[in-house]
Order: sequence, then C-alpha cells, then structure tokens
Amino acid sequence: MRVRLIRLNKCAVGVLLTASVLSGCATQSAATLVPIARPTAIIATKAPIPTLDASQISAQPTDLPVATGNSADVQGSTAVFNPASAPPTITASGPTLASKVTNAQAFNKNVPETVGVLKRIDAQSAATTYGSVLHFRTDDGAVYQVVLWITLSAQDALTRYQIETNAISSKQPLKVGDEAILTASGPVLAEVRYRNMVLIISRPDAKDTVPHKPLTDDQVIGFVNTLFKAIPQS
Repeated sequence: MRVRLIRLNKCAVGVLLTASVLSGCATQSAATLVPIARPTAIIATKAPIPTLDASQISAQPTDLPVATGNSADVQGSTAVFNPASAPPTITASGPTLASKVTNAQAFNKNVPETVGVLKRIDAQSAATTYGSVLHFRTDDGAVYQVVLWITLSAQDALTRYQIETNAISSKQPLKVGDEAILTASGPVLAEVRYRNMVLIISRPDAKDTVPHKPLTDDQVIGFVNTLFKAIPQS
C-alpha cells in the first residue's frame, strides 16, 4: 500500500460552513453543546493550526488559504494519508460555495466588527480565492484567529476536517453545519465543516505572555454562530 504524506498549511485551519440561511439542509442549526465528559488527561498533539506571534499582531498575514489541488494534497502537516482509511465518498448537503475571492471578501464583510468581547483587527484581514483570514482581539490583548477555507469539493472539506480534528483528543460536538467541535485545550478552539467549507477558530498563541481570560463555552458558541451566519449564499 502506498502511503502519502500530507502537508497541511500552518494557516490551513479548515473552512467553515455555508450560511445558516441556506435552505434545504436539515443538519443546519444554531451551535449548541452536546454534553460529553471531557478527559482529565490531554494528549499533546501538533495540530496544523496557525498561531499568531506577538510580533505579527500589527502585520498583514502572509500565510493565506491557497489551492490544494486535491484532498490528498493538503499543504503542511506530518499527518500520513492512507488511501485505505480515506474518508468515505460524500455528497454535499446542499449547494456549495464557489472558490473565488469575491466570496471570501463577502464573508469578511459580513462578519461584524465586534462579536461579544471580540473586536476585529482590520489590518489582519485578508481574502484569497480559496478562503479568508480574520483576527479578533479581546480587551485584555488576546488574539484569536479565524480561517475560512473554501475548498474544491465537499470531499476535500471532509478530508481536511478529519485530518485536523482526528488529532484532537479533548473535544465536544457542536450542533452546527454538517459537523463541528469545541475543544477543551490546544491550538484549535472550534472547527466546523459545512458542504465544501471548513472554518477553524484558533486560540491565542500558547507562547504569548499576555495574561488573558479564556472565552467561555457560551462565548465561543456565540462566536461560531455569528461566523456561520456571515458565510455568503452560493
């Protein structure tokens, strides 16, 4: 059996889901927690999630979503892709969103400047054909990163989502999109898969020395719902 290495872009935090206003998707709903006991021991993993160094806070992001070609050509991680264990072939739960910069720009425009305690850092916003990057800061200086991936197909989105989330040991499902999780710790705070998109919200860099109060589960769920609703119609 031939084993292929998949490189996941460090900024390749998945693509989110399409707007909750899209019709015909029975799985789509506001994000709510499904009670699951959180493990007391957390397995340390190197998740393919971007982090923001303090020196980058005022700089324009340079690592943006780019084309991956196919589901086995995801840029950046040491994750091993085994064709025998590849995600099953799926059909999108509804209309997909075209991979084009105008859709990424529309998402960025739709996201409010303030979401609860989070305020968008406009200088850190960027959009490309295959997605967008946003950064939000709390009053105590913590910076959270959001990356929306608009992949080439629902299959690509599923592959990317599974590679990233399978490495996370402490997580709870959220009822939003096709599937989503909220994590207890680690670089990834929340991740959602919807049709041909994956959205990832990253925690502040663990190496950041700025003391900050972590977001509550309710605040994260509200943030996820707001981002979900901001995704443009296909």
